[in-house]
Amino acid sequence: MDPCRFNRLVVIEHDAFQQVLGARPKVAEQISKMLSGRQVALEGERDNLSAAAKARRAAETSSRLLARIRDYFNLG
Repeated sequence: MDPCRFNRLVVIEHDAFQQVLGARPKVAEQISKMLSGRQVALEGERDNLSAAAKARRAAETSSRLLARIRDYFNLG
């Protein structure tokens, strides 16, 4: 199965997504966790990190991403 066949690009305007995140703050948390998990998985393979190091890095990265999301969308 070709994974590229099933990719879709969805464009959501800033104001519309800001409203979604304002109404459902958990969405921003879930996005930051998902993105940090992917990033740390790649870094973990590259840097040969232990499971504990991956967990610490994932938590730190998620926290930073969440702060950036909140800042970008003025979520306070």
